[in-house]
This record gives sequence, structure tokens and C-alpha cells, in this order.
Amino acid sequence: QLSVQSFTWREQQYPVITMGRQWADEAGRHLLVETAGGGRFELLLRRRDLRWSVQRVWPAQMVA
Repeated sequence: QLSVQSFTWREQQYPVITMGRQWADEAGRHLLVETAGGGRFELLLRRRDLRWSVQRVWPAQMVA
């Protein structure tokens, strides 16, 4: 199991408050995380070069 405390994406740092599901495939190791601002991200630790990338983003939902 991998653990991520924070990550930087598009020049902004995101503290991780919740780790979700993790799985591996031919691309590498995937992690679902939720950030302090409520955004959810799929992060990928790429197998070929051991670098992190953001695969998907679910923005924080606005509450009326």
C-alpha cells in the first residue's frame, strides 16, 4: 500500500485527507485520493519511469 500526504498539480499543492482504493495495471500503481478542498483525484505512479501523474480529476462539488 502506498501513502500520499500531498501532491503538486498545476503549480498548486493539495494536502491529501483521505486515501481510497489502490490498484495496479500495466501502466503502474493507481491511487484514489481526496484533498482538503474536497477534490478527488486519481494519481498514477508510472511503472516506466517511477514518476507521478494525475490521471483523473473530480472537482469539489459546490454546496448551495
